[in-house]
Amino acid sequence: MDLSMILDGVMIVLLATTIIYAFVLNRRLGSLRSEKEGLEVFIEKLGEATRRAEGSLGGMREAAEQYQTAVRDSTTRAEALRDELAFLVDRADGSAERLAERSSRGPDAETGQSNAGQSESGNSGSGAGPAANAAKPKRPARRAPATSASEVEPDGNAQQSDAERDLLRALRDAR
Repeated sequence: MDLSMILDGVMIVLLATTIIYAFVLNRRLGSLRSEKEGLEVFIEKLGEATRRAEGSLGGMREAAEQYQTAVRDSTTRAEALRDELAFLVDRADGSAERLAERSSRGPDAETGQSNAGQSESGNSGSGAGPAANAAKPKRPARRAPATSASEVEPDGNAQQSDAERDLLRALRDAR
């Protein structure tokens, strides 16, 4: 066998392979041409869906900005309320401390009378009994509710809020 025959055989195989590949490629291109209209419709629908998605994103951005503003306003109000509550807690702590001091001094300290004042009047050891003690007020008279926030007690403190009065009343009842 001759070398030229071998080369011719290889060339025939390569040409046959090329013809088969060209035939397959031609079929694929033909199917692509036939589906060209369907592909164009798909591309148009995809473009329309993209435009709608962009419009929706714009609306979502606006809604997010509105919610962000609302949350920021709510946060600002919540911080103000937090600060106000902290102030009220501090005032309540101070009121509770003052109340604890008054209660630790005894019931006579609340009415402004001292034990020495009772002994001078002769009530402490005189046997006047419960009738004389019942006539004495054990607690100071209650104040009328504050009509404005600017009213001030004689000792310089602002009048008590409803919460402070309720706290004081509960502490008195607990004794």
